[in-house]
Amino acid sequence: MTKASPGKRIWAWVLTAALAVSLAVPLLTPAARAAEEYDTAGAASFVFSDSGITAAEGDYGGCKIDGTALTIQDAGVYSVSGSCADGSIKVKKGVTGVTLILSGLTLTSADTAPITCAKSTGVTIAAAAGTVNTLTDSAKNNDETYPDNENAENAVIKCKDGSQVTICGTGTLKLRANGKNGIKSGATTDTEGEAWLKVSGVTLEIEAGVNDGINAEQLLEITGGTVTVSAADDGIHCDRVLRIGASGTDGPTVTVEKCCEGLEAAELYIVSGTVVIHAEDDCLNAANSDLTGYDFVLDISGGTLVMDTTSGDGIDSNGTLTISGGSVTVWTGNTADNQPLDADGTISITGGTVLAAGGSAGMGIKLNAGQPYVVFGAGAQMGGPGGMGGQSGQNPGTPPDGRNGQTPGTPPDGRNGQASGTPPDGQNGQAPGTPPDGRNGQTPGTPPDGQSGQNPGTPPDGQNNSSAAGGASSVSVSSGSTISIQNSSGSTVYTGTALSNAGYVFFSSPALTSGESYTLTSAGTELAQAQAGTDSTSTSRPAGGQGGAASSVSTSGTTSGTANAPAGNGNGFSDVPSGAYFADAVNWAVKQKITSGTTDRTFSPYQTCTTAQILTFLWRAAGSPEPAGENPFTDVDESAYYCKAALWAAEQGLISGTRFQGGSPCTRAQTVTYLWKLAGSPAADGAAFTDVPAGTDQAQAAAWALSKGVTNGTTAATFAPDNTCTRAQIVTFLYRAMQ
Repeated sequence: MTKASPGKRIWAWVLTAALAVSLAVPLLTPAARAAEEYDTAGAASFVFSDSGITAAEGDYGGCKIDGTALTIQDAGVYSVSGSCADGSIKVKKGVTGVTLILSGLTLTSADTAPITCAKSTGVTIAAAAGTVNTLTDSAKNNDETYPDNENAENAVIKCKDGSQVTICGTGTLKLRANGKNGIKSGATTDTEGEAWLKVSGVTLEIEAGVNDGINAEQLLEITGGTVTVSAADDGIHCDRVLRIGASGTDGPTVTVEKCCEGLEAAELYIVSGTVVIHAEDDCLNAANSDLTGYDFVLDISGGTLVMDTTSGDGIDSNGTLTISGGSVTVWTGNTADNQPLDADGTISITGGTVLAAGGSAGMGIKLNAGQPYVVFGAGAQMGGPGGMGGQSGQNPGTPPDGRNGQTPGTPPDGRNGQASGTPPDGQNGQAPGTPPDGRNGQTPGTPPDGQSGQNPGTPPDGQNNSSAAGGASSVSVSSGSTISIQNSSGSTVYTGTALSNAGYVFFSSPALTSGESYTLTSAGTELAQAQAGTDSTSTSRPAGGQGGAASSVSTSGTTSGTANAPAGNGNGFSDVPSGAYFADAVNWAVKQKITSGTTDRTFSPYQTCTTAQILTFLWRAAGSPEPAGENPFTDVDESAYYCKAALWAAEQGLISGTRFQGGSPCTRAQTVTYLWKLAGSPAADGAAFTDVPAGTDQAQAAAWALSKGVTNGTTAATFAPDNTCTRAQIVTFLYRAMQ
């Protein structure tokens, strides 16, 4: 390997420090900003009636009225009100910069969607303060049951491929879906561009008696407001990435009153807010049967979740399940093989409070516990002493670099305003989820990013001789009864109401002490005693969810069944084509040992880069120094792959506090602001982005990044500071900055 010049080595260290500092600074998120940010000055105003649409005031030049159908053809602010038994609103293909204010609108459509955002549109739909707005379709708005209806859009609000739609406001929006879905958001395509749907601030009520409450194909974020759903199928579904809440905010209140499955996505992140789900099948599910070779992720880092199901799994992941914060309560009434916690990969619990109770005799899971837990009534199902049969002792639920999620909906740099010929950041043209089939060319034995490198089989916290937590072989908890868990001194560490009958109870909390005995009571009657521990377990378990078995693990701690890589792409990664815009950056980062692959065959360029991962990149760029101080973080286990990086950053004064929040995603604003600071915070002239507050460091940083070619805007006028960054984007930013 060619050694970097002294200047570049110093630059790498400074870059490391500056970027790490960014992780400690809170940035404005969509939820943190005002729910209504539109200017009504000069807005065009339309009033619907059964006989037609009346233009009341403002500039109507950008609109077309045809009976009771309103078509918006140009950017602008449009206020709509009134009542109509058969009308519609459509934003024409390719039109962006549209704000549609619903100001007391009752609109029904006989055979189409009341509101349609066509392909490649940019639309804000806002429910005006103090207003109630109701949109309803008919059974004919479904091209499966009515194939001859060419007007069918399959949703009350239809957002087509490449559309970028925000639903906000402080008023109320009620959707009555008689055709298919309440809201349908489209896909990202090479032709139409990035698609996403964001919900914030609004009170949104959805009744979908045929299919899903919300169905998105690419990216769905619900960061604030109150969302209530009753659905025949999924309450809220996204084919790719679904995120509830935002770091540093109270988040939304999401209630799924009726559904088959509650929240489902290939990657599901719950960061903040309150989530209440009553389901027939799984309450939370990380799955997508159309994706092959995909790293499914279910990550809960905050919020309050209260869930119950009559016949499915409580929380089910076809990949990993990680709980690092928040409060999670889940009950499964099924007495067969459905469990409150289920994952094909490892279940990692490193923080938060988790109460999981089930109706069957026990719960067989692969568990890595970063904090003490206790089990009442699990019997042999929770396994015996020692580690997880070949696991390395790191937090197995802590994924290797890039494993906790891409954000396919993150708008690519340069969507409209990039320089000619400059590839948009984050785009390589291949379909996300392409199955890995290559190798990363790293030295044999070098663990992929996120692995701790310690001896396989060593359990966390040095516990290799303790007994597994557990208690009586069975308990009997009745639905509706009050349960409590008390420590040996008689102090209550948990109390709550049983949401179903249960034969066992699993509880994990920072309030538990490993080795101490705890007692479970129900309706005032003592049911069982058990000892808390932090043992990892590996047990056989019934299959559940969307098929597929967990990866087999050998006694050496490596995943079995690794295939040889095909040659020909020039970099060893099957998902990094040699012609991709990020190929050189990936090769550089691997050669500098800043990062490696997510497996020995894949780089996962489209997966989101988290705080833990980027700090690990930066720590490695600084030479992986050994930290000298004690661990100040309550949510960083010593076995975590990023532990040394976190401690090093704290020692350098780059981050502070007692919460590290390693699972939070890195944003575009964080990245460019601290690249700009490491460059000396130079004054930058150029484009002022409308979504970056003027006069702030972010504004200067964004302008500087654009002028230096580090990154572009997402359009000519917007920077999307809160959008998360993928692995490909991060290494590309670093690579460009260091050239």
